[in-house]
Amino acid sequence: MSRTPRILLLCLLSLLLPGLVLADGQAPAEVQRAAEAGLPDFLAALPLHSLADYGFRSPAEAKQASLDHPYHIHTLPPSALTGAISREALSPRLRTTDMWLFPVMVEGEPRVTLLVDLTSDGYRAVQLGNTILPSLLAAWEARLPTEAMRRDLGAYEVRFVRLPQAYSDFLLITSASGEYVAPLHLAAELNHLAMDQLHPAEEVVPALSMLISGQDALPDDSGGPAGGPLVGAEQSVWATGIWIVALAALGASLVGLVLYRTRTSSGGRP
Repeated sequence: MSRTPRILLLCLLSLLLPGLVLADGQAPAEVQRAAEAGLPDFLAALPLHSLADYGFRSPAEAKQASLDHPYHIHTLPPSALTGAISREALSPRLRTTDMWLFPVMVEGEPRVTLLVDLTSDGYRAVQLGNTILPSLLAAWEARLPTEAMRRDLGAYEVRFVRLPQAYSDFLLITSASGEYVAPLHLAAELNHLAMDQLHPAEEVVPALSMLISGQDALPDDSGGPAGGPLVGAEQSVWATGIWIVALAALGASLVGLVLYRTRTSSGGRP
């Protein structure tokens, strides 16, 4: 096949295969600004010996990092699944959060994620971490157009769903012909679902309902179930907790030492 017909064929296929359509469209301007302002600060704070942990092979690569299109994080409160009928649509029961997830790219390759959240000072980049998730997102973005055509979905929308109660992330694909779940990371109780296949939502709802029944927690600031070290709010919380435990233990030791010396000085048995 000559070059011209090949180009025409590729152009025709690009028209036939629907592209990724995020249900939330573009992020609000303030979210985008927060991500663009926060990424350089997080990258500058990374120690040289830790660059590889965040997907970068060298400082030069880190300087080339850029933001890909973000995903608005949705969740499903357990109350939305309690007694849910499998054939009911999931998308109307989703709850939006204030969090947006940005894949961080280097020359078109996904490396890590940047999390933007609403704080008391407005939207801020709060965490850099999770080196596995952006690659999974990129893989599904490449696969979805073919899957949609194979299943005759027609036009479809994509939503990122995070269920911290179920330790799971997935993409919810909504179309006129039904809803499908594209797994990103699933709890062990859901490991019967193939990670590289779309699953009708009605097959997943009963398992999710059983898994998170009785819980009603919103997502935290975590980088998600899958992947890699974190820099940001969660790391600070853990560090604070460790210090509190350490100080409590030190205090208990000092009290014990004082009591011991008091008893021995007064002639009591140690």
